[in-house]
Amino acid sequence: MKTYNDIQSELANFHKNKADTVLAAFSDIAGNQFEGEFNVSGFHDEILALPNKVRSIWGIDRCLRIQDTPDHIHSFIFHMGIFARSVDLGEDFIEPFKDTRFHSLQKETISQFLELVDLFNMDLGQIEITYLDQITFGGTSEGSDKLLKRKYDFPADDISKSLLKDKVRLIPVKSLANLDISPVEGSLVGLRLEVAYWGIEIGTIVFNCFKIERGNLTPINYVAGYAIGIERLTAALQDKNFLTSISRYQNARKTLTNFSESANSSLFEKETISVIYGSEALAFLPKELSRHQKERVRILKKQIADSMATLGLEENVLDEMISQFSHESIL
Repeated sequence: MKTYNDIQSELANFHKNKADTVLAAFSDIAGNQFEGEFNVSGFHDEILALPNKVRSIWGIDRCLRIQDTPDHIHSFIFHMGIFARSVDLGEDFIEPFKDTRFHSLQKETISQFLELVDLFNMDLGQIEITYLDQITFGGTSEGSDKLLKRKYDFPADDISKSLLKDKVRLIPVKSLANLDISPVEGSLVGLRLEVAYWGIEIGTIVFNCFKIERGNLTPINYVAGYAIGIERLTAALQDKNFLTSISRYQNARKTLTNFSESANSSLFEKETISVIYGSEALAFLPKELSRHQKERVRILKKQIADSMATLGLEENVLDEMISQFSHESIL
């Protein structure tokens, strides 16, 4: 059974000859790459730079999504393995969905991802992948496409469909869920595949061909790649539960149980998860935060305090948990 460290090591070995650049440092977890938010997606700035600096990158980034609802497969802190590469079009921009260069990039990226599937001996029968069907988007005041002034049409992602059919369970989606787009000036736009294993979302594959620029889609040098949730993949390959498949959470629960046996009861699972994931998030927060970030942290601390009270834990236990996570060797 592969552990978190096994998976991290195998991913690093797999990508060391596939990327020009290995990103060894984490992004700033409370930087300004996502206005008012924390680092909710790995290596955001580096990926945005790829259309203008053609290269390939690999790395594992630490992310934080305090606003998420925690459960057995959703922690606040998580780690994303990111591979991405760009292609120099020589300023010869044509419609990407009719461009053999775009098709080749899709095929190469999906083939590389399937190599990973084979590396981890994953059962293809338990893999589900959603892909974009034909969609009209933009020209609205709400949603992830709200910055676009007019409507755009994307055809169905037939290349991904043809490559993956008869290999995995393939689901067409006619919505923004499988369009890679964010309501942020300069964000990359393209096709998205979502990948689940044993019912757990483990990764995303993207093929970007435009960026948002002053309310319009502007062509770019193509960018493709994938993101893999390291904790999610570990859990999917084991027992679908972070508390029993991720060693740092196993250790944290043991620590809590030393202070209160209720932390080891299924009847108090929700509160135990809140304290464990919450204290880990606090362990990696810098002192300087934006106003919006401070408000998110205030709400989180209240949730942790309520859960600790239910578990019968004293306030000093939180300091113990934060210290433990601060010294935990993750990568």
